[in-house]
Amino acid sequence: MVEVKEIKNNQDIVNLGIEISSLVENPKSFIPPTLEKCQNIIISYGIYEKDKLVASCSICKIAEKTWEKGMGSFMCHWAMVLPDCRGNGYHRILRKKTLEYISEKSQNVKIIATVFPENYPSINNLVSLGFTKEKDIIIENTYVRSIYKIEL
Repeated sequence: MVEVKEIKNNQDIVNLGIEISSLVENPKSFIPPTLEKCQNIIISYGIYEKDKLVASCSICKIAEKTWEKGMGSFMCHWAMVLPDCRGNGYHRILRKKTLEYISEKSQNVKIIATVFPENYPSINNLVSLGFTKEKDIIIENTYVRSIYKIEL
């Protein structure tokens, strides 16, 4: 049975990222989370199958000293699904849950999400939720990402 719940321990997000990172074909398509990068998380939701975290999505504050500065109020971040669990709508469920959380807590906010430009299932999910593409950027001099934005 599938269970959606709040993730209380950022290490669980990091562990999921490590597992996914070991399974991706193109290492530049995925930026794994670290505990340091998870410091700005406001809330995270996960989907669990038999008590195992198989998908996650977080809402983070935009960090003032990073590339995100000035792009929005929040970032929809660490939307990850184990490869064996893809195709079940988990990504959409979690993105929608995080957007609902922010819309209940804040008004007139811009939320950004980054995605690997060739990750068409994620792009389609973002667009179906109302995100629009802003631009492409390079993160950490290595990772090409497309920035999508939504205003709530």
